[in-house]
Amino acid sequence: MKNKDGKLLLYSTVFGVFVVGIILYMNDCFEGKNLIFNSLSQGEVLAGIFIAFPTLVTWNQSIEQSKENKKNTVSDNVRDTVKYYDKQLTELVADISKAKELPLYKAAKIEYIIDTYNKLLKEWNEISTLDISLDFVQVLSTICSIKYPKGIENPGNELAENWKYNLNTALKPVMREIISLKKEEMFTSKEVKYFSYVEFGATGYEIEKVKFKDKSFIECTFSADFIDSNSFEECEFINCSISDGQLSEKNEKELLNNTIIGTFRDSNEDDFANVNNEQFHSTSVSEYGTVFDSREGIIADNYILGNKFFEIESKPKPRKEIYQDIINGLVSYGIGVDDKINNKKISISKNYITETNKSEFIDGSLFFGWNSLFSEKIKKSNNFKYYIFCIKNENVYNTIVFEKDNFSKFLEKKNVDKTGKYNFYFNGFKDNEE
Repeated sequence: MKNKDGKLLLYSTVFGVFVVGIILYMNDCFEGKNLIFNSLSQGEVLAGIFIAFPTLVTWNQSIEQSKENKKNTVSDNVRDTVKYYDKQLTELVADISKAKELPLYKAAKIEYIIDTYNKLLKEWNEISTLDISLDFVQVLSTICSIKYPKGIENPGNELAENWKYNLNTALKPVMREIISLKKEEMFTSKEVKYFSYVEFGATGYEIEKVKFKDKSFIECTFSADFIDSNSFEECEFINCSISDGQLSEKNEKELLNNTIIGTFRDSNEDDFANVNNEQFHSTSVSEYGTVFDSREGIIADNYILGNKFFEIESKPKPRKEIYQDIINGLVSYGIGVDDKINNKKISISKNYITETNKSEFIDGSLFFGWNSLFSEKIKKSNNFKYYIFCIKNENVYNTIVFEKDNFSKFLEKKNVDKTGKYNFYFNGFKDNEE
């Protein structure tokens, strides 16, 4: 028995003797005529009172000891759990590092280990306060050091799509844990080079005062606040976008001082990097219709106004004036589009087809664009009557128009990616009626 516990038991015994003495003294003062003190003065009652106080102390000590034993048991279990899952991660990471590749089953295993580990620790969290964790730093350094395959910027590249998905599967839970442990400085490490599909600035992925240098971000999204709170130097942005907020002119210029590959869309889904592309024309391939979404393999003709795309010219000028040229052009085609600007959502993509890479696309494609819209923004936008997608060839905008109801039907055939976006891979082909 601990000294503190022994003293407490002694004090409770002395207190019990004191209470018994008081009762006997008061009963004597009343000469046994007070019913309460007379009853309390009975031998079995006095014995009960005398024993009660040490007994309560003993019970309390027993309860506290039980809690302590349970806490020690839980702590031992936590340590054993950490050792077990850390060993699993270490062996898996060593295997990934040796092979220099991250297949899906290994990425999924990382995700599973972390999720299972967290579920077990959650059950013990109220009792255990141990400051221990898995070696997430080692995992991050390994999975983020495997370079992306060639052609990562081109939509529909199977190897690239697998690389992006696999990295994101393992990366998101690892990043979440590192951020929760306040070890954000790891993101500045030279070994940590590649990020894929990460929603920087979203809940759980808020980071401040990190200097990202020589990093590659592939199809990542950033909140404007995130860009404001961190810095980027000699980084590479491949088909990225701003999820919400408006970039300041200063931050936009700073981002453009880095390397932009493919597109970089602002919160309006417009490409502020404004990368030009070559014009390319070819022959008709009727099996794909006039407008074909190769992302999910959907012929769009029956969902779009006029059942085809429209060519509209607009010379370089402010964005709002380009939008107005597009709307005026659609009005001139007489397909029922009004001249209002506020009821239209316009998204502009470059044409990814060039003379040098045309063999990589569906034979006969006049253009191939990549537009994207956030699912949540579509749900919240009740003011748009038309959804307009443009694929730019120099000064020509190949324009595809959906009315709201038909656009909703079209979306039922499509899937949302891991960042919450619908991606549209619009191929255009020559209209057979022309």
